[in-house]
Amino acid sequence: MEREHRQLLRPLQEAVPPPKTISIRSASWITAARRLDEPATRHATFKNTSAFVYESFSNEAFSILTYHLSIVPGATAFVLRKALFMIQYLSYWVNDSEESTNMRWVEQFRTSMLPFTRGAYHNYSDRLIPDWPIAYFGENIAKLKKVKKTYAPENDFRFA
Repeated sequence: MEREHRQLLRPLQEAVPPPKTISIRSASWITAARRLDEPATRHATFKNTSAFVYESFSNEAFSILTYHLSIVPGATAFVLRKALFMIQYLSYWVNDSEESTNMRWVEQFRTSMLPFTRGAYHNYSDRLIPDWPIAYFGENIAKLKKVKKTYAPENDFRFA
């Protein structure tokens, strides 16, 4: 399976500027979740958002993906289970003066991929997603609102 993954990722890896390293490891779901929950580095400020992909990317989608990766700023109740994978758009910065450039890059990247993606991961809250209840919870939103009204009528749980 690792060989297949490397073959699938080769065009993307070849399209982006160095460094061009890739690490593929097999693990159980819980081990992978724990690994991904641990930040590789500490950053004071960051922007992230996400999207789920349900069909293999077309050449156009790969072109958009590789374009945005090539212009990266700087020097270098879950309804979405049927997605093939999820994209997380991230940008980190240290100086406040870099915020608008990084925020703009992430948002432009995310919005340019919208024709090829659907939904977003609710733990990456993003105020810039216009229809966030549908993006995060899909058809489950109506039921979630009923549950909230019953068990949290004081509106303790709300979006930023």
